[in-house]
Amino acid sequence: ALNGDKDQITALVEAGADVTVLSQEGWSALHYAVANGHTAAAAELAKQGCDIEALTHYGYSVNDLCECYSWPGMWKQIEKGNRIYKRNARKARTGHLTVPGGGKKK
Repeated sequence: ALNGDKDQITALVEAGADVTVLSQEGWSALHYAVANGHTAAAAELAKQGCDIEALTHYGYSVNDLCECYSWPGMWKQIEKGNRIYKRNARKARTGHLTVPGGGKKK
């Protein structure tokens, strides 16, 4: 998240990385991506299930950071990624998630 490499984030998640882990200060990977201006990485983290409502120990939300750094377009991309995550999670629960290769995950 620090370097903004969206593909690396995807690869790490596919290898089992936990996007919900917080730093000692309560920052998620999503907070770091936003603070460093990495819109694509932030959107990917939201798409992979990072909590977009998480607060740091000082009470800063991801949206607060977007506003602080004047990146309103980034918040919209994060929300879009979160909608994709929620839709995929819902499909996975109902058995309608399409997996690579064209099959369905049951």
